[in-house]
Amino acid sequence: MQADVFDYFAGLVTGQFDDEQRRSTRSDTIITFNYDLVLDHALSRMGIQANYHLNVASPTQPDDRQTCSLLKLHGSANWATCTGCGTAFIVPGKITEHPADFRSLRCGACGDDPVHILLIPPSWDKSEYRELLKRVWAKAIEELSAATRICIIGYSLPEVDAFFKYLLTLALSENHRLYKLIVVDYGPDAMEVLATTRNRSPVEERYRSLLDPLFQERRFSFHPEGFVSFLANHQTCLDLGRGEMISGNFRQV
Repeated sequence: MQADVFDYFAGLVTGQFDDEQRRSTRSDTIITFNYDLVLDHALSRMGIQANYHLNVASPTQPDDRQTCSLLKLHGSANWATCTGCGTAFIVPGKITEHPADFRSLRCGACGDDPVHILLIPPSWDKSEYRELLKRVWAKAIEELSAATRICIIGYSLPEVDAFFKYLLTLALSENHRLYKLIVVDYGPDAMEVLATTRNRSPVEERYRSLLDPLFQERRFSFHPEGFVSFLANHQTCLDLGRGEMISGNFRQV
């Protein structure tokens, strides 16, 4: 069986492959620094509406679709902000695909223009955007603080973005229910280190530095094989506590 990897991921994290009796007791949140709409579109193809938790002037009217919290901490290619009143709003589709349409947009709150794409550089000082994104950031802390499993994919925890290190450290200090912390990385350096020296990669070491030794031993796992191989691993569904419908009969995505 073949499937688009992002469709599969969207289905997995939203419980589409879970045992029906367990699905109603579970919830998942996606927290991302990416601006693109790859996951937004994958969720839509699965019939799921992304809930951005963004404080917007004209919120989207709820419909009958299942929702999934998609927290985009650095903004999104379909978010905009008014330069006049500072209001944030969501636009249909990717802004850069239709620049002429974007330039003609007017703010729904004050009717002013121009409007700017709401994208935030990966730096420590995000005070300029605090009011626009405080609901998104607050929701991220809430979810990280209450999660029983946290899976971090493709994020190397660079020193330049101390904001997420602060966010994660704060959440972990308050989370007494966390059963598993999983980090998925990929790169020639990580794979070479694993294959030749059996030592830890710099990325793994950065994450371990945030954790006490007992947690590292029992509840932390590091996967240097990348996103697709991680999803194809038969152990992944068990580690994530998801996908009972496929965990016994997994096929390469």
